[in-house]
Amino acid sequence: MADFAWRDLAPIAIIATALAGVAMLLIRASISKDFARRADVADLSGRLEKLEDAVRASPSHADIRSITDRVASVETSVGVANAQISGVREDVRGVQHDLRLLLTHMMAREPQK
Repeated sequence: MADFAWRDLAPIAIIATALAGVAMLLIRASISKDFARRADVADLSGRLEKLEDAVRASPSHADIRSITDRVASVETSVGVANAQISGVREDVRGVQHDLRLLLTHMMAREPQK
């Protein structure tokens, strides 16, 4: 077996340490691409909090259901009112026609002496 002195192992230790440092830098660079940075995580956390606040402030399903029911009842009321208005229009047209007939009849009549 060969006899080595500690001074002969120093260059090997230095080279091994340098190679380990380079390997750690390469591994850290490749891992940093896969993991998000703290600033990105903080930004996403802030966005998530804003989204959660918006969801909390949005109406619930029961609120939406009650609004939908109210809109449906208003639509029904508008339809009924529209039908009533159409009926009144027809009645007014009939009265207008009768009035024209009366006026025509009165104008055609001779005045009494």
